[in-house]
Amino acid sequence: MLGMDPVLTGSLCFLVLAIVMYVKFIREHPMVDDDDMHHHHVDRHGRPKARKSSPIEPDSVPFLHPSSPVSVMQPQPQKKQPLSPRQGIPPQHHGLAVLQKAQQHQYKNLGPSYYNQQKQPMRRRAHSAANNNNNNNASRGNMTARKKDKLPPRCHKNNSLHIDYNELKVGEMIGQGAFGTVHKATWRGTTVAVKILVCQYLTADILEEFETEVQIMSILRHPNICLLMGACLEPPSRCLVIEYLPRGSLWNVLRQEHHFDYSKQTIFARDTALGMNYLHSFQPPILHRDLKSPNLLVDTSYSIKISDFGLARWMAPEVLAAEKYTEKADVFSFGVVCWEIITRACPYDGLCQIQAALGVLNNNLRPTIPEDCPPLFKRLMTMCWATSPEKRPTFEQILEFLHSHNHEQQHQTHDLSDDSLRENGWQPKHVFVSQRTKAKADALVAKFPGRVSIGASNQEIIDKSDVIFIGLLPNVAKEELPKLTFAPTKRIISMMATIPYDELVSLVRLPRENVIRTVPLTSSSKRSGPILAFPVNEFARDLLAQIGTPVMVANESEITTLTGMTALISFFYATCASTQKWCVNNGVDEQSSRSFVASFFKSLAEAGFESNETFDEMADEGATPGGLNEQVHRGLQASGAYELVIDQVDDIYKRLTGKDPAPRPTRQ
Repeated sequence: MLGMDPVLTGSLCFLVLAIVMYVKFIREHPMVDDDDMHHHHVDRHGRPKARKSSPIEPDSVPFLHPSSPVSVMQPQPQKKQPLSPRQGIPPQHHGLAVLQKAQQHQYKNLGPSYYNQQKQPMRRRAHSAANNNNNNNASRGNMTARKKDKLPPRCHKNNSLHIDYNELKVGEMIGQGAFGTVHKATWRGTTVAVKILVCQYLTADILEEFETEVQIMSILRHPNICLLMGACLEPPSRCLVIEYLPRGSLWNVLRQEHHFDYSKQTIFARDTALGMNYLHSFQPPILHRDLKSPNLLVDTSYSIKISDFGLARWMAPEVLAAEKYTEKADVFSFGVVCWEIITRACPYDGLCQIQAALGVLNNNLRPTIPEDCPPLFKRLMTMCWATSPEKRPTFEQILEFLHSHNHEQQHQTHDLSDDSLRENGWQPKHVFVSQRTKAKADALVAKFPGRVSIGASNQEIIDKSDVIFIGLLPNVAKEELPKLTFAPTKRIISMMATIPYDELVSLVRLPRENVIRTVPLTSSSKRSGPILAFPVNEFARDLLAQIGTPVMVANESEITTLTGMTALISFFYATCASTQKWCVNNGVDEQSSRSFVASFFKSLAEAGFESNETFDEMADEGATPGGLNEQVHRGLQASGAYELVIDQVDDIYKRLTGKDPAPRPTRQ
């Protein structure tokens, strides 16, 4: 060895040592068959099947296989066996420290037996209540008092979920992950998202898991759960087809969009808790195990929808230690999501997955709560991050906590021209409000100190503002506006529905391009619904898009006609109520029926909004000859039900305009 390069010498020594350790490992851990294991693997017919296994199942320490979309949790102790990568999954190499840590826990009680363990989807582990009734009832609190939906003993194949890949018009890639790629696509005129699996040719076991995964996803119906529309089950185009949410993930929204105020942050947390509470309300509970902001999708109204039930990243200590765990592991991850909402940062930034895992497991590592964190979120994080799962709240308790907090804030005023705009990304330097309604003005000043001021006069508000929102009563506007002076650069957004545009322009004496007439609905305070505006104006479109869906009309007369449609709000909710009552009367749980009805009608509305087809075309397409929809559609047509609705809208038009509506075209 004399005279050799010291670097080469060290490398050779390390290689020899590695070979010795590997030979020792093989001798100490001979390969065994499943017959020697503590539990057996069976095929779909109940017959034993041979399978080589590793001393550590890939999912027992999830950070070991972060890229595998199909690894199965095996919560039973196993004898040591040599590592054997699964077919179809590229082998990965990991540090010895992590392997040693996992081996220390392999003979511990790894937790409750899991529902349909060998056949259930790899990402929704629902444990059997039979083995854990006493412990779980004590920890769930009021959740056990509510009737729970039951998962079927085995999900049979549902051919109605199958989508022919040729019907999909797959477009641009909008996301990429370990499982594959996400594309924007069109299916039967509806914009959808398509998740194409990276591994198309699957083993029989993994294929059955994938199909069962699709079946369980298909029964989930909740406003805060991303809707599965179907799946392509045959290679080389296996994929999931889900609803398309144009804003993308909460991860992207938090980093790309402007500041969200405290009320919006609270809504993000509440929506997430609502969706998770729904999953945990099943019997046995459905565990997500991958709750993080990249898997929370955001719709056009900034509501959260939970998606991507996969391998967890921000995991609880008991999961990392391969110990017994329940729904409380999801609660831990929810605490990290709350931290993401507040900080808009990445948890454990600067640490690799293994470092973060060991830190959480061994050193009680948690993300640092910022000093300016709102007390509500600080309390949530602290409760959710308790090392002992029993000390963490259930999602039902989290919702009660959020509700009690919101109840304390219920008397705070939400003003369209400030609160709703600010929480959706429009950031005025300062807001001046009129003292005409002093109670509302004082409430806004208290809520946004340093950002909102009460103007000494209307003229002062105009002089200090670039954009002026006017919401006066018509008689007051006609009296007060002529007294005020508007500089030529000022922009006016009128929310006075009954003052015509030409009269408005004459009252403020500004160029027409600086004056916008709008008719916002009350839903604008919740950042949703259409906002009628005239004339077409790009500045107004961008501004109003922050609080709803701007509908810019070319002719002012269209505003009156479309305003008449708002008389159907009560009719719509009455339709929802009657259909829900029918479901309950026929044996469906009240909460489940409400969630389904709300999600059902919302999905139809979104599909109609995004489609280029006419509503008649969509109605005809839905009314498949001999199908259920055709029967209802033809029955309502024959009874004249559709015409009765239009009769009522005609009466509203007469009330608004004093004129008769145009004659209706003869129905073909």
